[in-house]
Amino acid sequence: MKMGSFRYLAVALILGFTLVGFNLAENYVHEEIGVQFWIPDSWELEVTEEITVARAQDAPLTLILLTSELQVVDHVTPRLFDEISKVVFKPEVQKESGTEEINGLLHFRAEGSALYEGEIVDWELAFIAGGRKSMLAIALGDILDQRGMIDTVFRSFTLVESEIEEE
Repeated sequence: MKMGSFRYLAVALILGFTLVGFNLAENYVHEEIGVQFWIPDSWELEVTEEITVARAQDAPLTLILLTSELQVVDHVTPRLFDEISKVVFKPEVQKESGTEEINGLLHFRAEGSALYEGEIVDWELAFIAGGRKSMLAIALGDILDQRGMIDTVFRSFTLVESEIEEE
């Protein structure tokens, strides 16, 4: 093999291993709600009939998704508070960001602190409406350091293709 060919082979192998090694994301489809969203593929995903939990392996961060009976939310109401309380104990709301449309879905965001698995944790939620059902996406853990990741995941929610075709 000539030296030039060897260089091209080496570059191709390095590039190939790099692309395989940095496959950092996958889209997850939540059929019941009719949305898909991005999560890093290094996260552990646990799906049951009632709840979907995604846990980061490299940071103290957990994302919990559950369906909601509420239709539209533009502030933390007692009913939304009850829904949050399904996941955490004694939630305290510290900030509400209002409602925004992202990727054709209506998002309301709020954050605060609560007890989760016996510890006080920070949380941030996105109430998302516009799919087959409304949902709560609640991030728990290191909210300050992981705000960029949380925002990226929350903003990645889109309707599943079949939902777009039906409109």
